[in-house]
Amino acid sequence: MFAKHLENKPELKPSTRENYLYLYEGYISPNLGKRTVDPLRYSDLRSFYIKMVTSGVKMWDRKTGRLCQSRPFRVSSMGMIHSILHSVLQ
Repeated sequence: MFAKHLENKPELKPSTRENYLYLYEGYISPNLGKRTVDPLRYSDLRSFYIKMVTSGVKMWDRKTGRLCQSRPFRVSSMGMIHSILHSVLQ
């Protein structure tokens, strides 16, 4: 779904596209990527957001090619992740 979302956004600047891809591959996919959309509930997303700002979540490290634990996010940094999820799930 995310790849289709990016295909439908030709107006994105290359840097924005790369940032979306980094956030999706790094944070969203390792934590929510194996779920189908049907059973994905508001409570799942809320839990994901809470973990991101309190203890960190799994993230994909491009350098090592492995999953690792992220540092907690600042609430202000969550906007981009929310924007990606909101657009993909519409």
